[in-house]
Amino acid sequence: MRGPAGGLPSTCDLPGRRRFLRNASGALLALPVLPSLWPRGAAAALPQPPQRFFAIKSYSSQRVVDWYPRFRGHGYEQRPFTPGNGKADGTTICPKRIGESLGKRQDGRHTFGHSARLMDLARPGQLSTLLGPRLNRHLNELVLIRGLDFMPDTSHNDGGMLGNYAGATGRPGVEAWPTIDQVLAFSPKLYPTAPAGPRSLHLSLGQTNTCSFTHNGARDGSVVQVQAHTDPRTAFYEVFGQVDPAARRRRQTLVDQVIEDLRRTRQSTRLSHADRQTLEHHVAVLHELEASLHAAPRADCAHPASPEGPGPLDAASLGRTCQAMIEIALGALRCDLTRVITFDVWQAIGRGVGPNGEDLAYAHNSAKGPRDWHERVHEFGRPEADRQVIAINQWIADEVFARILDGLEGSREGGGTLLDQSLVFWGNELGMNHHNYSVPALLAGRAGGRLRMGHYLDFIDWEAPLRGTVENAPIIEGVPHNRLLVTLLQAFGASPADYERRGQPGYGSYATAGKSARDYPIDYDATRYGDVLPGLISS
Repeated sequence: MRGPAGGLPSTCDLPGRRRFLRNASGALLALPVLPSLWPRGAAAALPQPPQRFFAIKSYSSQRVVDWYPRFRGHGYEQRPFTPGNGKADGTTICPKRIGESLGKRQDGRHTFGHSARLMDLARPGQLSTLLGPRLNRHLNELVLIRGLDFMPDTSHNDGGMLGNYAGATGRPGVEAWPTIDQVLAFSPKLYPTAPAGPRSLHLSLGQTNTCSFTHNGARDGSVVQVQAHTDPRTAFYEVFGQVDPAARRRRQTLVDQVIEDLRRTRQSTRLSHADRQTLEHHVAVLHELEASLHAAPRADCAHPASPEGPGPLDAASLGRTCQAMIEIALGALRCDLTRVITFDVWQAIGRGVGPNGEDLAYAHNSAKGPRDWHERVHEFGRPEADRQVIAINQWIADEVFARILDGLEGSREGGGTLLDQSLVFWGNELGMNHHNYSVPALLAGRAGGRLRMGHYLDFIDWEAPLRGTVENAPIIEGVPHNRLLVTLLQAFGASPADYERRGQPGYGSYATAGKSARDYPIDYDATRYGDVLPGLISS
């Protein structure tokens, strides 16, 4: 997708109107805030900076003994570690009970979460084997969560971490939901007016499938998977390619042409009711785009340099592609061209794992070859495979997650930083060994002051029976992962009326399809499905 003379493609170079319509619903423009035009003295009434949401997905879970703290001392105790010994997994015991009940089990017993200060647990020099020293400066802006369970049996999946469990199960009763990034992307709470760029930006290292599923803003519309940019050049073009006036004029011309086509089509007597509804939605979207094209994007924001395309799957090329993607994402947030981003880390680098100590690049699934990250995970207990998996996830922690946090913290906005206004969510598709108990979650930022940060929250019901141990990870009930999604939606100002569907409390499917009470721990309190997680929302 190179344009004339090796430059970026123009609007007219993009293939066909059908593609333009698909992209248009995610690329609406709006007039930005222009403080220089306000009346004198209005500075005292400056509006609050907008919130941002940034989701990062990695794969094949995290090894419990490497992901969670194992610190002991200064009043903290450690579960004694014996390989394969059930609850004795070697992790730190959170000593402080959170006062609010998580719910009741069938025997009437209330369960409670527990917490610890991250600053205390990082005293050995870092939080855990995987969450290293580069994150120490952000400890007061992090929340590490344990005990979040996917309700259905999903195995590998695309959308579970953000709320769509249907894509992987294929089981009756698991309804497809839009993921929370898309609820936010079409929410007037996050976007009071249409953004000056895409409503959401989707980036990926190596595969076009994303963790995002959209309803395109139609509350009961069909849910489809969003496709990601794997080439930094196309991502750059989507965000920054329409900023210059000439490009905007070309786009206005094309919008006018497509709207005229749609108007003529709308007059057809052969249109079905469903097709007419689809057409009306597209007309409304294009009218919003047409109006916003007359607004000027921010002129005071410099965008990053135009990037190179991706290279072969080697460490040097993948490192450059990853850095370019992150710079595009940070630039889009700094310039307020979008407020919602997802980043799928499907390819990653293992530092120093080559035969001569060199870095190696891996794909999550590459036909069971030597650079197959997924296969190395399945070789749990083999020292060389363990070393590679640890190195891969340390790279994600340092060169993806921490790099994004550093970039957000280094960008000033209002009286604080972009990190103060953002919520960065590093999640995963699984718990250990294809089980979806205690799916890893790490949050960063304060979402504009809506969240309490700086804590390790453990929601596992350690008093419940052990249902098995996989790769040193105990299978014990925690709380539905859906409750984290409810908490994040409310942190962004959404009310239950904004996201609940068909009278069901909470968010996403709560069906335990594929899990029987005989074989799996599924004794969750249904009366708490719509509740936020205790200990997270700032009072």
